[in-house]
Amino acid sequence: MRKIFTGFASRAASLALVLLASGAVLLAAKTAVPALCVPRVTVCMLAALSLASLVLARAFTGGEERTLADAAAATALAALFFGGAAWACGLADAFSAVRAAVAGGAVYAACLLAFTGAERRARGAAHPLAPLASFAFLAFLAAQIFAGMAVI
Repeated sequence: MRKIFTGFASRAASLALVLLASGAVLLAAKTAVPALCVPRVTVCMLAALSLASLVLARAFTGGEERTLADAAAATALAALFFGGAAWACGLADAFSAVRAAVAGGAVYAACLLAFTGAERRARGAAHPLAPLASFAFLAFLAAQIFAGMAVI
């Protein structure tokens, strides 16, 4: 698999891409239908966005190893991205955006930890992106335990 980005840049770019796409869809829907009931930001939504960005980052890098400092920096950047995206889309005021940032960073860190373990197991597969995508789907289903926990 050809590498497009490396390490930290791939996780930052993929998370930014996923959050920009979801924010654009939300803003377009709110513009087209002003009376639209926007779903609440929950732990499940944060997990879905985090796992989608991790699968996308894996497609960008081609299976590069992560370091602990790289994972910590990606988690801190994810917290900033989640808080900024919630504020920029008009879903939260400043205090709620900080709550979204803290929750988003924690969920992203948990997803990154679990995804790294699954990625190491799938290293010998013929096409390692397929088992990782199925793992991401199963991890999202496991995150449904927190379905009632609203962040904002």
